[in-house]
Amino acid sequence: MNENETSTEAMLQAKGKTAPRITPDHIKAVISSESYFRPGDAGLDALRFQFLTDDHRDQEIRDRVRGLIDRMATMSTSAVRQDIDLMMALPGDTLDPMSTLTFCVLVLQNGFTVTGESACASPENFDADIGRKVARENAEQKIWMLEGYALKQRLFEAGNEPPAPNSALPPYQQRVITEREEPVPQMPPHQWRVVVERDELSVKVQKLSAFLVTPTYQRLDDEEQTRLASQLNAMRLYCAVLNQRIEAFPAI
Repeated sequence: MNENETSTEAMLQAKGKTAPRITPDHIKAVISSESYFRPGDAGLDALRFQFLTDDHRDQEIRDRVRGLIDRMATMSTSAVRQDIDLMMALPGDTLDPMSTLTFCVLVLQNGFTVTGESACASPENFDADIGRKVARENAEQKIWMLEGYALKQRLFEAGNEPPAPNSALPPYQQRVITEREEPVPQMPPHQWRVVVERDELSVKVQKLSAFLVTPTYQRLDDEEQTRLASQLNAMRLYCAVLNQRIEAFPAI
C-alpha cells in the first residue's frame, strides 16, 4: 500500500475524522488476486537466441557469448537466460525497451479487473521488484476512484446529503425552492414533472460520465466512443434547458 495513503489515513484519524470514506485497508480488502507480466517476456527467448547468433561489434561481448555457448551444455536453462540477459544489458548493445515495461493486473472481489504499468526511461535503471511495486501502486489508484464513486453513490441513494429547507414539502419541490428567498407551500403538478425529469436526467448524466472513464469504455471501438460522447453532450444540453425552465417558474 502506498505510504502516502497510509499517512493520510493516520492524519484523518488523529484529527477525529469519522465520516464515511475509503481507507487503505478497504482498498486492500477488495483485491482478490494480483498478477504481473512484462510484454517482452513472450518474445524474450527469441530475442536471446538472436543475441547469441548476432555478429556483435564489441569484442568483449563476442568473447563472452562464445564462452557461454561453450558452457551451455552444463548449465540450467534459467542460468543460460540469466547470463544472456546480463550481456544484453552491457554498454554498446541495445536492451529491448519492452523488457523494462511491467504490467500489474488486480482482480477485485467482484471479478472486475484494473491494471497498472511502469516503465524505465533508462533501461539501466530497470529493477523488476521496483517495476512491480510501481505498477501495483498505479493499479490501486484506479481502485480508489472506483470505490470513491461507489461510496458517493451509496450515500446519495441512502439520502445522506445535507437536509434541504422546508423538509415538510415534497423532495422535488424542496430542491426547486432551495435558491428562492421565500419558501412556497406547493408547486403545480406540471412544474413538478419538469423537476422530476431534470433530476432523473441528472442521475443518468452522472452515470454516463462515470462510465466514460472506465476500462470498459476504453475497450470500445472509436466510433462507439464518439457516439457515447455525443450522447453525453446532448444529455447535458437537455438538462441545461430543463434547469432554465425551472429557474423561470413564477413564484407562487
